[in-house]
Amino acid sequence: MSKELLIEEFERELKLNISKMGTINYTPTTLIRMGEEFGYLDASKRLISQREETHGFTKLLLEERVELSIEALAVKPKYRSLFTERELSYCLERLPKEFHPRD
Repeated sequence: MSKELLIEEFERELKLNISKMGTINYTPTTLIRMGEEFGYLDASKRLISQREETHGFTKLLLEERVELSIEALAVKPKYRSLFTERELSYCLERLPKEFHPRD
């Protein structure tokens, strides 16, 4: 799959996750605004690179819906190539162990 198609697939899945966040009465306005301004992949990279957890990640963690997070999406094997090792490391630091890749 080409990188362009992979990015489109990532962004489509992220937008689906955003719509699912409505089930917990959460709208990730910062992510949506940044996604519209920079594209959802670039917005994801910017948010992941913040050293502290974002409000959105914390909300998803507290609601036990972390599978909808940017971090959980980024570490999926099919999307890992879109992110740097540092970005993936930040994701793994935040995510519960069940989201870590298995060897």
